[in-house]
Amino acid sequence: MSVLVIVLGILVLLLGLAVLVLPERVFALLDDNAGTQSLFYASVIGRVFLGLVLLLAAFESAFPGVLQVLGVIAVVLGTVTALMGREKVAKVAHRVDGLPVWVKRTIGAFWVFIGVLLIWLGWS
Repeated sequence: MSVLVIVLGILVLLLGLAVLVLPERVFALLDDNAGTQSLFYASVIGRVFLGLVLLLAAFESAFPGVLQVLGVIAVVLGTVTALMGREKVAKVAHRVDGLPVWVKRTIGAFWVFIGVLLIWLGWS
């Protein structure tokens, strides 16, 4: 399970790096596809999957509390996203696309941090 946490951490890290390097392109791509059913379901399923993996990996980790907290947050975010519905999620994505570039880069830096944290937690 820890290998899966490391792989997910690498994916999150790469996403964060993409946002840091090309924030306008990444957010425009998300905004253009925010209303699609496939992206909506992918975001819900991805968050719940990430949360469940983190919760299950907590049993093997040296820092189970951190993984449990991150796992619960991811599952809750996936559930909230599902309850919001596709239209509201698209509105939020459109609003986020209108943020200044420095805010988008800050979001990317946050995801880089989360990716590195997941890699470290999966490794330990």
